[in-house]
Amino acid sequence: MQASVQFARKSLWSAIASAFVTLSSFLSSIIAARILGVSGSGEVAYVIWLMSVGSVIIDLGLSAIVARYVPEMHGRGQHRQADQLAGTLVLILVITAVGACALAFLSLQLGIVPIGALRAAFGEFSLITLLAIYVSVQVLGAFALFYLRGLQHFGRLARVCGLSLILQLICVALGSYWFGVAGAVAGYIAGQVVPALLALTLVRHAAPIDASLRSRIWRYGAYSWAANIANAFVWARIEIFFLQRFWDSHSVGLFAAALTLTNLATQGPMLLTTAFLPLLSERYGANDTAGMRNILAAGTRLLAALVFPACFGVAAVMPVLLPLLYGPDFTPAILPAMVLVCVSGIAATTVIATNLVNALERSDFIFANSFAGALFAVALGFALVPQFGLMGATAARASIQAGMIVIGCWFVVRQLQYPLPWRALGRLLVASLCSAASAGLCVAIWPSPAGLLVAILVACAAYLLALRTLQALPSQDVAVLIAISGALPKPLPAISRRTLLFVQRNPAWQESGLVPDEPVGAKVR
Repeated sequence: MQASVQFARKSLWSAIASAFVTLSSFLSSIIAARILGVSGSGEVAYVIWLMSVGSVIIDLGLSAIVARYVPEMHGRGQHRQADQLAGTLVLILVITAVGACALAFLSLQLGIVPIGALRAAFGEFSLITLLAIYVSVQVLGAFALFYLRGLQHFGRLARVCGLSLILQLICVALGSYWFGVAGAVAGYIAGQVVPALLALTLVRHAAPIDASLRSRIWRYGAYSWAANIANAFVWARIEIFFLQRFWDSHSVGLFAAALTLTNLATQGPMLLTTAFLPLLSERYGANDTAGMRNILAAGTRLLAALVFPACFGVAAVMPVLLPLLYGPDFTPAILPAMVLVCVSGIAATTVIATNLVNALERSDFIFANSFAGALFAVALGFALVPQFGLMGATAARASIQAGMIVIGCWFVVRQLQYPLPWRALGRLLVASLCSAASAGLCVAIWPSPAGLLVAILVACAAYLLALRTLQALPSQDVAVLIAISGALPKPLPAISRRTLLFVQRNPAWQESGLVPDEPVGAKVR
């Protein structure tokens, strides 16, 4: 009982922290778009993309190491060794960041990095300075967030992310208004300062890594690093590079807006998944294969139950939603956004499976899959974007992601022998499509902000009815959702409980290892 409630609370705090991160990116993009326009926001998006790729390279896979091995070491009672590992990794990260900044300075002077179109917006000195600072704080800040997740200190993580959100929004708004594109980028930097400083405080724990652990973490880290670099070509907006290269900042701005709304739709339901990797790692350390199978099946079903209706519903109302948020100048991004959010909705359901692969230390497969996807992403970028522009970038991204999903699911099911709940996923997909159709009909009849609000309410009601009719959610999953909602502030637990019991009236509390052993009528504390 106590373990279930603790997991529910950790999931809630993890969701809040992830929500702050998602909102900081989403709201910052809207602020920049409203103040700087389509082309200006495109220039900002291009710089952010360059720096995100640079951060992945400098990271060396160290963030993946701390997220994977810190919870395992704490689960074995090796608390001091876990702190020493984190401190040593931060020290390596600082040395790498300093060296990378020096190398980036030389690359910019030699014209190797493709930022010629941005020199006019920044100026030579400010551009180099901002790029160096941004990469440094980005990589340190990301490490700190992974470290807190590994410790499962999600309450502290939420506070750090909340403060970063406030700083970033204020600084992006003021910077965009007073200093244009350079000021907006400086605002993004401000949002990473707090977690970066937190990471630096870990250096005092640095100590040599135990020889028995060293080979494991370096192998895992090397494959994770290579996979993250390859993923930068698949998931981290590589299409922005091709659009900037072959078209202009205006196209980049439109594509960035479509991707931002796509990420918002997918990230909302995925906020609860960040607690799964530490949980799977702990079960792996305890050699609990059956528990890992149950977590994969239940987690995938629950994620699909949230992400399917969110993504397909957002796609249905996109003709009203996108211009409402970004302005009428971004109307050409509606169709790309609809396509991307549907594909991303399906891709998001594989997050639990990816966490499982990481927990099993099979980062070698993630690298191989990501590397193959990166090759095809570059090939399609050259083949489609020069001729078809925005829609070419959309088609390239959608097709590559779909292919990687198929390969990843095959590996988990066939090679690792961890089954996925295909029948439940099919029923959830049908229920979500019914919900999205009702939302799309509402905005087609009433294309206005008021119609959007009505569409959301109608879609929610249609989804609940479809879930009940199709019996898409097993009773144990309903019990898990009730347990998680019990950590919400009052009166939300009671409302959530009644809603979930409408979907499935007889939840089998005894079937899930993640819910309390209490009867249906008992109070979930």
